[in-house]
Amino acid sequence: MQMLRKIVKKVNFFIINHFLSGTHFFALKRGLLRIAGYKVGDGTRVVGPLKVTATLEIGRNCFIGTGFHIHGNGKVIIGDCCDIAPEVVILTGSHNIGDNMRRAGNGYNGTVTIGDGCWIGGCSRILPEVSIGDGAVIAACSVVNKTIPENTMAAGVPCVAKKELK
Repeated sequence: MQMLRKIVKKVNFFIINHFLSGTHFFALKRGLLRIAGYKVGDGTRVVGPLKVTATLEIGRNCFIGTGFHIHGNGKVIIGDCCDIAPEVVILTGSHNIGDNMRRAGNGYNGTVTIGDGCWIGGCSRILPEVSIGDGAVIAACSVVNKTIPENTMAAGVPCVAKKELK
């Protein structure tokens, strides 16, 4: 049964990434992602191509741009009405620091949470165990390595709060 689920995911991603990528068949792509086992809210538009290896939940009325990647075996939860620009990468897995024989120690998987109404700028990177509060804006090319409060504009490498939004 698990092998069948893997095959269904691979086939559905192949269809999305090779035949439907960049098209406006958003309802069809939502359906294929749901069949593959992902939770995708009504009205959400996924452009594609995309790569997802983690557990994924996307809320209602979101926009997911081209080149969206989620790496690791953790979990990503995206709230309602979020806009995620092209080439955003979310990492859910990492390693603890090991000894001097092998610095990449024991691996772990985490959860990334993006609150309702967020805007994630293009080419941003979000690291494991990060939460982005409701209504936050992450500027393009930022590396989010810690939690960002709600209604905050944050930017940079590493990402830091720049101003509070109303």
